[in-house]
Amino acid sequence: MDARPKTRNPLLSGLATAGTWAAIIVEVAAAIAVVALATHTAFDVVRREALGAGAIGTLEFVTNYYMIAAVFLGLMVAQRQREHIEVSVLFDRLPTSTRRFVALAGQLLTIGFVLALANYGLLEAMNKMADGEYSGVADVPIWPSRFLVPLGFAAYAIHLGIDAVRDFRSHSFEQSVEPGDGVPQT
Repeated sequence: MDARPKTRNPLLSGLATAGTWAAIIVEVAAAIAVVALATHTAFDVVRREALGAGAIGTLEFVTNYYMIAAVFLGLMVAQRQREHIEVSVLFDRLPTSTRRFVALAGQLLTIGFVLALANYGLLEAMNKMADGEYSGVADVPIWPSRFLVPLGFAAYAIHLGIDAVRDFRSHSFEQSVEPGDGVPQT
C-alpha cells in the first residue's frame, strides 16, 4: 500500500472545476434543446388541430436549431457519462501491459478525428455566416445554428481529453478481466 500522501495539483483542480461547470452548462443547453423541440412540436400540432394551420417556422427551428443542439451537444454529455458504446472484445484479450498503450492511442486518434470534424464544422459555419444563410419557407436565419456543430465537437474533444488524462493517471483501462466475464481464461 502506498503511504505517500496524495497532493493535488491546484492547476489541475482548477481545470477540473472549470471543466465541470462547462460540462454542466453544455448539459443544460442540450436538455433545453430537447424540451424546446418537444414543446415547439406539440404547440405546432395543437395549433394545427385547433386553427387548421401550424406555427410558422416550426420545421426550421426544430430541424436547424433544436435537433442540432441536442445531437451535437449531446455528444459531450454522453462522453461525460461514459454512455458511448464500447466494444471491448479484442481489448479485453490484450495483455494488461498492452492495454494502456492501445487505450491511449485510441483516445488520441479519436480526439484528433473529432477536432478535425470541429474544424470542418467551423469553416462551414463561417461560410454560411458570410452567405447569410436563411431557410427557404419561413425566412428564418439558420446560419447561427451552424456554429452548434463545431461547438459540440469541441466540447466532446475537450471531454475526451479530460477522460484520457484521467484514465492514463488512474490506470482504469489496465484492470484485468475477472473470470466469468465472458472472456476465456488462459
